[in-house]
Amino acid sequence: MFVLLVFLGTTETFGQFGLQVGVNRVGFNDSASGVKIKGEKGLITFQVGVVYDMPFTDNLGLNLGALYYGKGSKKHSTFGANQTLDSKFSLGYVHVPVNFMYKTDMGLYFKGGPYIAYAFQGQEKHTEKTSKGEVTQEVDQKILFGSKEYETKAMDYGIGLGVGMKFGNIAVGLGYDLGLANLSNYNNLIMKNNAINLTAAYYFGE
Repeated sequence: MFVLLVFLGTTETFGQFGLQVGVNRVGFNDSASGVKIKGEKGLITFQVGVVYDMPFTDNLGLNLGALYYGKGSKKHSTFGANQTLDSKFSLGYVHVPVNFMYKTDMGLYFKGGPYIAYAFQGQEKHTEKTSKGEVTQEVDQKILFGSKEYETKAMDYGIGLGVGMKFGNIAVGLGYDLGLANLSNYNNLIMKNNAINLTAAYYFGE
């Protein structure tokens, strides 16, 4: 398998294999009974994995990936007599994008396409405080995945868009992933991933 990947990476006809890292600003697009849930602050996570560019012509091709991708949410809200609630949801996904890519002769590229992802780990933390900053309640627990109401759906899918520049073997890009899957099992709650990401990749064989 390793020999095959090296062969593909060094043969321009078949495409290029590379390693990609990136930083994400993620959050939930969520609502309860049709009312938007406010207080999203954005959670900073990272991504890392392998990518593969498969050209059809000099300018058109596919950009594929298999990544570890951190998603989730970080919220701050006020309730009652000036009490506050800080919530953090951290989710780890195997994230597989399939992007159609157009690259100019100058190296500028645009890409877009569907992605599918599956969550294999998760943690949630909730902290309630009084107006004086005293902690009144704190919950720190693993996120359970499944189809029951108190569980979170593991499957995620959506659309990704990106723009970037490739300089020889190095590519840098800015992207946005819009989640279309509702992660909640509650009838009145909608919870979808969204993320902005900044990435850098090193390709072998050019």
